[in-house]
Amino acid sequence: MNGNSGNWTDPVWYILDHNTGVRHRYLFTKSVKGERRESKDILLLNNKNYDSIIHSEPYLELLKIYTLEVQSASIVNNSKQYRVVVASHILTEAEKLGGLNNVPLNFWNSIPMSNIFWDFCTKNKLIVRKNRPSHTDRERGADIYRQRSEKQLKMTPDSMIYALGDIFTQVFCDIDEDGNLLKGGHIKLDEAVSMTTVLLGLAAPNRLNSEIPLLQNQRLKVLHPKTGNEVYYLDWPGSKGYLDNQNHILKVLAPQVKRAIGFFNLYLKPERHFIRYLKNPNQTWEAILKGFNVEKERANNIDFSTDPNIFTVAYSLGFYPVNYEVDTLSTPDAISITENSKKWRFNSFKWCKSRKRRLSKKDFLIRKSIGRICPSDLILNLTGSNNALYSVQRVLYCSCISKKFKESLDLPFLITAYELENSVIRMIYRDIPKFPLCYTKLDKGIDLESALFCLSPGKHSITSTKGMAGSPLYILPIKRITHLFTQRVCDKNKTSSNLFNKYGFGAQYLKLHSLRHFSNTQAEKGGIPLSVIAAWSGRKSVNQTLEYIHTSEEEKADRLVSTLDYSETKKEIRLISKDELHENHGLPASQTETGICIQELTVTPCSYVNDFLSGCFGCESACYICGDHAAINVLEQDLKFQKIRLQKIQRALESFISQATKDWWVKHSQGTSLLEQLIAVLKDYERGQLVRIAPDRSCFFITNLNTKHVEKKTLLLTSESELLAALEVESKTEESVPESMRSLIASFGLKNR
Repeated sequence: MNGNSGNWTDPVWYILDHNTGVRHRYLFTKSVKGERRESKDILLLNNKNYDSIIHSEPYLELLKIYTLEVQSASIVNNSKQYRVVVASHILTEAEKLGGLNNVPLNFWNSIPMSNIFWDFCTKNKLIVRKNRPSHTDRERGADIYRQRSEKQLKMTPDSMIYALGDIFTQVFCDIDEDGNLLKGGHIKLDEAVSMTTVLLGLAAPNRLNSEIPLLQNQRLKVLHPKTGNEVYYLDWPGSKGYLDNQNHILKVLAPQVKRAIGFFNLYLKPERHFIRYLKNPNQTWEAILKGFNVEKERANNIDFSTDPNIFTVAYSLGFYPVNYEVDTLSTPDAISITENSKKWRFNSFKWCKSRKRRLSKKDFLIRKSIGRICPSDLILNLTGSNNALYSVQRVLYCSCISKKFKESLDLPFLITAYELENSVIRMIYRDIPKFPLCYTKLDKGIDLESALFCLSPGKHSITSTKGMAGSPLYILPIKRITHLFTQRVCDKNKTSSNLFNKYGFGAQYLKLHSLRHFSNTQAEKGGIPLSVIAAWSGRKSVNQTLEYIHTSEEEKADRLVSTLDYSETKKEIRLISKDELHENHGLPASQTETGICIQELTVTPCSYVNDFLSGCFGCESACYICGDHAAINVLEQDLKFQKIRLQKIQRALESFISQATKDWWVKHSQGTSLLEQLIAVLKDYERGQLVRIAPDRSCFFITNLNTKHVEKKTLLLTSESELLAALEVESKTEESVPESMRSLIASFGLKNR
């Protein structure tokens, strides 16, 4: 920490991943579900009660050992940290109950993805049980891919894309190309949020649930290069913390994005000025309304010579109707309240000498525009459906104040407008604790005044999110923005608000993340290099992108055939021209020492590194030609060398072999077997056929370049358990465990067996 070298006893570890350049932070404090863990190292180090928040031994040792195993796993970055957090949850409970075996199964079931830590514990004989936690394993490995059938594809079907396009057109029919609401036009804001979310998911492959709420207030930006077409982009922070926030937007969808983003930029401007006031209620009118034009009719109902308050500011910004009026009490003596404050009445029917008549209720009330209400004005804290003009319900513009809401206000029966303002601000701060900073569920935040989706549900008649009894003075926390669009396009329990059903397409339900798969797949079909797709999608690993691409092997074969021109009488591999590449919409092809590379190396230089002499072996862009004797010779020499390396490890059985060495031996043994089978295919099959290795290494795809027929040949790789048995690991564990490790193993109640 703090730039110093770490050691085993540190409560926080930073481990550098040399492949990605990412530093992984692991925190070894106790973890309690629902409680946020410390994010600043300096506060942790200065904590006097340090021992109380750190796991005790031997649980701390176990967590650190597990962390080292997780770090070496081939999974995405945030999954590594999450696995350690899950283990910390389990170990915190184990400490309370006196051991891992005492943690009930229902607690394991309550922690998502606890299966992985369970497997680690059972493998090391730390727990003895038969029943496994009932979670679905979700691998996000960099080298693990699943073969999916058409029914299992996560990609959005084309029919749903067409339906969404039609719904977007209908929702935004009254919005011009710059985002202005046409005169006399109408739009439902909740539907606009939903369809804008879908649009952005198609215009750029992003993590919509976690990223849409973080969008900054802006308009679509465009670059005009001296040569080439315009480039469109948005400032898009993303959920992965990338510093470069300029996210490319597809040109074909740029007009729709311009229209939708421009609409929210203009339409939610009043809310952003309202946030500006809430930041500092002592500001002047000029500072609050700078850049905002108050309607002339409203300006006539506001006294700008007096200090602003939450009600007059809200009125000037359009949160109330133009002619909205309230009653205030002229004096506290206007009413009488019983001692228990359960009953009250107006002091009417009393004789007034000055007026020479009995007083009525109207004599105690002063009617005024909400735009002229003063902090000292008196109102009543009434409960229920009573919409009296002198009630809190009227001043807050609520549909109905329940008893529970009245208790939340925590105010006496007779109050001033100033007291009510303070209570409203307190309730906003209750839901947005670090106001004006508002955070998503991922603990990434934005200043609400700068947020694109800063909105008041009550102001726009969004009934699904009540918030402060539907008062327009309530601002929706950005973590609840996702509820607006998921309920209308994703939620199977809300058929009545389903937009597909409402606009005539039947009850359909969209999986938002499927849009990310759709965008990635269409980009790959368009010939965009995987490295570019990965960067566009906010990923640092190209391999992770393969899980999001659902191009069939037949489609890939067609594109390879249209790109490669194999001829026995000429060069075996021909580099096609740029004009031909553009015309055929195929893939680039360049010669390597063992075959063909189909990556556009002029756009994305090769960064593939493996553990073999033939540098392209195992790369997703590598293709091989059957009968290519020069290539086969190179691969055979590589095979001989790799077998010698494996034999060297086997001869080292007398000394201690680390888990990392075992993992390398297993992976490399499988890779060597794969290389041997590849050589056999290149020798046995008809000269000129194209061979590719499936991304999951389950089979070879052998393409006839003349007929375009693709043959699938299953690969046979020895399992990990069989390989370890061949290495004779179990039989030599007693001799291979160093003395320094035996005490640690014994602390967990294990024997050196």
